[in-house]
Amino acid sequence: MPKIFYIHGGTTHSTQEKFYKYLENKTVELEKSAPIWTDHLDENFPNHQIIRISMPNKANADYKAWEIIFKKYLSYINPEDILIGFSLGATFLLKFLSRNNLPTSPKQLVLVAGPIDSEGSPEELCNGFESQTTELDSKTLQSQSHNMHLFYATDDQIVPIIQMHKIQAHLPHAQFTELQNRGGHFITSDFPELVNLIKNA
Repeated sequence: MPKIFYIHGGTTHSTQEKFYKYLENKTVELEKSAPIWTDHLDENFPNHQIIRISMPNKANADYKAWEIIFKKYLSYINPEDILIGFSLGATFLLKFLSRNNLPTSPKQLVLVAGPIDSEGSPEELCNGFESQTTELDSKTLQSQSHNMHLFYATDDQIVPIIQMHKIQAHLPHAQFTELQNRGGHFITSDFPELVNLIKNA
């Protein structure tokens, strides 16, 4: 059975003090949040095994820690498999792939709302995860971008559309899709474009 490896998002902070302030300002919710598209992967892709990679400390994410965990999965990736990265998960994959060749190329790399820096956003998005121009232009990333699909939304206030334009200028072989009305930062219950992309691959 082919597999879908999913890497979730997270937050980063430039200092511990800012992390503590983030925790102080964060509200608690007693009710379970409404499910979004990432919660429906199992039902949307019943013919795939869904592997949800749980990265450490997503509230104060550290690139090196995420890299250590991700490398444990590399030997399980097969040519018929798919990698999905959402938000910081997409950012992580961009940076990782600019530095490392996957042992086996997956069928698709799907990146959703992944920034490469904090430009245009009210949040600190990529501390330790940011990608420099030289990394985006690296042969390592370019050679792995032919089966890469990136989604961004015009109503995303967290990862503004300028992030797509910055990445698009450096990845001519990748496929970019600009969407509208995606609940802000793709906080929607469905994602038909992604579902159709994978089912029609």
